[in-house]
Amino acid sequence: MQMNTAFLLVVLPQSAIGINVAEPNAVLRAIGARGARATVERLYSDDGQCDGSLRGIASGDSGWLKVAAVLKSSADGGAADQRELAVGEALEHNAANVLRIAASAFEVSAICGGLDVDDARYDSFERAVAAVERRSKRVRAVADTELARGCPVRC
Repeated sequence: MQMNTAFLLVVLPQSAIGINVAEPNAVLRAIGARGARATVERLYSDDGQCDGSLRGIASGDSGWLKVAAVLKSSADGGAADQRELAVGEALEHNAANVLRIAASAFEVSAICGGLDVDDARYDSFERAVAAVERRSKRVRAVADTELARGCPVRC
């Protein structure tokens, strides 16, 4: 029996390294195939994958915010806190996406509640206040009045 080695060379490295966190749809496919809990465990077992997924969520990209919402109930402790902080940071980059996609999955206090005190970007009172003000300004600036009116988030 002859085996297609080219196929093995393409498939095995992908599965060996885990989930492709450069693409939120790959994470959503992993959730569909493995389940949310197993996907969270896989992401958080590798610092690079964990950091990549959190950066994606913090970007405010709609695909990554869908990942955050789907994974919301599948993590606890530090993993859940990190994801909530990333969704809060996403307000600075795309408040409309956060309000449309993720706000219903997360508590208002989680999204607007605080900043990561271990993050050097918020290492002073002035920087922390500036970040909170940017988030609040972005939420107030959402042009979609229906979205803003029904918004559970009031930062």
